[in-house]
Amino acid sequence: MNEIKSFLFQSIKVVYYGYNQRWDWEIKLAIGDDGNYYGIASCSYRMYNNYPWIPTETSDLEEALEKMRKHCLDMMSE
Repeated sequence: MNEIKSFLFQSIKVVYYGYNQRWDWEIKLAIGDDGNYYGIASCSYRMYNNYPWIPTETSDLEEALEKMRKHCLDMMSE
């Protein structure tokens, strides 16, 4: 992996009326040998970390970041 970039992402999950959970994510993106981005997401709320690197199947940074944000939101619904 080359050129790792790190992003912070915060999301709120409404558990029930008047009670919310805040999830703080760190998303890391790196360019693989094929020119596409690969990502890792970690969350301090549940000590969640995904390994190995998830292929985003895109060489566009913004699109890769959006795919990883969606991955984080999917993890919140589990």
